[in-house]
Amino acid sequence: MLRHREINVLRDRPGQPVDASPAEIAKREVLRRHYRLCWVIQVNGGEVATFVRLDAARKDPLCAPGRDVYS
Repeated sequence: MLRHREINVLRDRPGQPVDASPAEIAKREVLRRHYRLCWVIQVNGGEVATFVRLDAARKDPLCAPGRDVYS
């Protein structure tokens, strides 16, 4: 995952149970430690979340504070 500058994730909306499989836990940990949530688009019953690697997020104008629905 770390070799990708940007990762798009199709996920459930907040409040839904999270998948507790080891692979999903590892993916969430990598996103939490090495990526920044930059924007979210809600789609039918879920959302597409775009994460940008921390070294690139600082330079990405679309990743400015307040751009995502959770900031």
